[in-house]
Amino acid sequence: MDEQRAKQIGIRKTTIAVLIALAVAYAMMAGMTGDGGWLFSEPSIMFNIIAGAVFVLAAGMFIGSFTGVSILNKGRNCYWIGIKNSFYILWLGTLLGALIGFLQEGIHSPFGLLDGMDNYIVKPIAMVTIFGCVPTIIIGAILGRSIKKSNADKAGQ
Repeated sequence: MDEQRAKQIGIRKTTIAVLIALAVAYAMMAGMTGDGGWLFSEPSIMFNIIAGAVFVLAAGMFIGSFTGVSILNKGRNCYWIGIKNSFYILWLGTLLGALIGFLQEGIHSPFGLLDGMDNYIVKPIAMVTIFGCVPTIIIGAILGRSIKKSNADKAGQ
């Protein structure tokens, strides 16, 4: 398979996986807060949450191209690549989204720059990793298998 086609498959499948992951994340937050409209009940964080979702989608498109090439052209383990790259998407999207809050408020922390970085960058990444590890592993494994299967489907035609 040519590299461009592998990238397209990776981007398409990863974008679908990211949209599913965002829906799962929203459902988890709604379950934890007990409020299905939690995103709209706190206007001060709505921009940051939406920006974070956009950054996760962008990270998914960027990393998805590498995922497709690794699985389809290089023959790497589809489950490992899917899970590993799903974590990269989660971390990169969270970092970019967290930078907004850091630049708005954390950089001016009265306790210093390191405190701001801890509160606005390190803690969000840690919390997203803790609460998102199981869904990321499941969705990542399904993503990797889906990308590999798309190659098998094309070969069978």
